[in-house]
Amino acid sequence: MVCIYFILLSVVYSTSWAASLQDVDSLLQNLFASYNTEIRPVQDQGQPVLTSILFSLISINSFDEIAGVISVSGGLILSWTDERLTWDPNAFGNLTETTISQNTIWRPNLFTTDPLSKDFSVGHQDFKIRVTSAGHVSWSPGGMLRGLCIPNVSKFPFDTQTCKIEVFAYGYTPNEVSFIMLSPTVLLTYFHQNSEYILTGSKASVQHLMSDIAEFHFILKRRSLNVLVSIILPIIMLSLINPLVFILPFSSGERSSYSITVLLAFTVYMTVVSDKMPESSEPMSYLSFYILSLLAISTIIVITNVCQIRIREKEEGSVPQWIINLSFLLKSNRQVRDEILEDSDMTQQNTEMNHPSTIQAPIDEIKDRKDKMADIQPPGNVTWNNIAKFLDKMYFIIFQTLIIVLTIVLFVLTAS
Repeated sequence: MVCIYFILLSVVYSTSWAASLQDVDSLLQNLFASYNTEIRPVQDQGQPVLTSILFSLISINSFDEIAGVISVSGGLILSWTDERLTWDPNAFGNLTETTISQNTIWRPNLFTTDPLSKDFSVGHQDFKIRVTSAGHVSWSPGGMLRGLCIPNVSKFPFDTQTCKIEVFAYGYTPNEVSFIMLSPTVLLTYFHQNSEYILTGSKASVQHLMSDIAEFHFILKRRSLNVLVSIILPIIMLSLINPLVFILPFSSGERSSYSITVLLAFTVYMTVVSDKMPESSEPMSYLSFYILSLLAISTIIVITNVCQIRIREKEEGSVPQWIINLSFLLKSNRQVRDEILEDSDMTQQNTEMNHPSTIQAPIDEIKDRKDKMADIQPPGNVTWNNIAKFLDKMYFIIFQTLIIVLTIVLFVLTAS
């Protein structure tokens, strides 16, 4: 078995390297004696050159969200048949394939729709072309390619972008050069992930317009953990401590400085995080509206706190009756509602225990309390201090609830 293996290996070795330098030189002189690079390589010039095309992605270099341009590194893999580049391997030392300069034979002139580049051509002049004895031509130009990408950062930092690179054979109609996409996706054999974006999918297709355009789409999802930790979570924690100013006692003397300090912290932090957020304004991110809303709430809290201090320090004059009635009505409704709910729970428990005799009494008490609400009169010794303390509780609940609701809405909109 080992002997057979070495025999086959020697046969392959001798076959692969049978061609000499003179054989290759003679082949090239024979092939290109009358070769014209301006003529398409088909005998019937009414037929298109069927060109297979693939794209192998190596890395995502950058994504300019303002200019809407993506830059990637990769290579195209093209192949077609040149009917003039055929030979008998036996006549040239069993030579079955060779490499030649890309400027030596006909090839499609490939260009990209790069809006920022002065040179739209694909590939470098030093790339080689491989030709087989059957006339099969393989060309793999590559390098850094750029394409259009319309950014949509409304869900930043949980946004997903779809970018594309377009390659077309300039100067040829689909009846002259026709692209055939061999794979519906981009090849990722040598791909390396980007530190800012994750490639979640790709798509490859051919558009038959004035020229055949090969389109390669890349679906990129932003890595959101860094933004979540360095921007969103600190802002949420800062916003949640903002309403705590209404819990501080008036005697501490720190209420105004506390609210103003939080407002200044929001202002300073916004200038810091604005550099990390995308500057695209169409559409704007929900996070930008969220931060603006929190800044507006913080401003309102400062104004409300100043008013609260003024109310607390107001000693002259009596409290208007309508303010007493309103605060007392809100407080009384809450107390009576809690008592009604407590009695309703007791009634439900009695019902489950099947004691009909004990059900009617709690119901009658509830009706009596509802009827007595109209007869309850606010006390006459209400001071501005009492009003300020009541408003503190109400403001704390209102602003804290508003901040929590805004935060939930932000995550629902961005994570959906």
